[in-house]
Amino acid sequence: MNEKKTNRLRWFWGTLSLQKKINYITASGAAVIILSILANFMVAGFGMRGFSSVLRSNSQSLAFWSAMENEKNAFASYIREETKDSRDVYEKACQDTKKAVDQLPYNYKKTGRYQYAKVWSIRNMYENYSAYRDKFQMLTREDPDYTEQLYTIYRLQGYLTTHAGQLEQMTVKQGSESYERNRYLLVIVPAASLLWGGASLLFVKLLNSSIHRSIIKPVVELAEDSSRIGKKRFFR
Repeated sequence: MNEKKTNRLRWFWGTLSLQKKINYITASGAAVIILSILANFMVAGFGMRGFSSVLRSNSQSLAFWSAMENEKNAFASYIREETKDSRDVYEKACQDTKKAVDQLPYNYKKTGRYQYAKVWSIRNMYENYSAYRDKFQMLTREDPDYTEQLYTIYRLQGYLTTHAGQLEQMTVKQGSESYERNRYLLVIVPAASLLWGGASLLFVKLLNSSIHRSIIKPVVELAEDSSRIGKKRFFR
């Protein structure tokens, strides 16, 4: 059965004109190249899509944790020194923290309910803290509520720093779980790409053999026959 199919394919190939054979070979070679490129893009795209969101979430959570620590330290330095330089550093730290809070991942479908709930808690806590902090800036050391409100700010900063650390741990844990769920794909997809590359090389080799058998060899024999005819040698 297989031999009949092979003979039928050979007969079909033999009935084609030289131009059609070249067109078929060119199209087949282009298909091999295009499909190989697409396979590589699939491998690269999977890696980028699969882990870019995890890395971005880790980076954003870590940035908030670091920013909150910096703001807490800058605030303590400003209260202790009360200089223009320390105030400038503190205000810059507040701006960095606000930016980090706004950039925290806040999409229920992408982060899941636990991380979403943690970020929601941090956003609300930070909003209340920042309002309390800004109100404290209008006080002086002579105000009767100064010390009490100062230590309230210290406590709120401690809460936010603790929540930031918990969020970072939660994000790292979710990233690890995501990696474990998709780890087998990191083996299957590259292996499939290698197999496809091997199949492409084999196909190119078969094309080369077909070109030699169906085009080059007949042309060479025709050239030899023409040479013999020109020399009036009609028999080999």
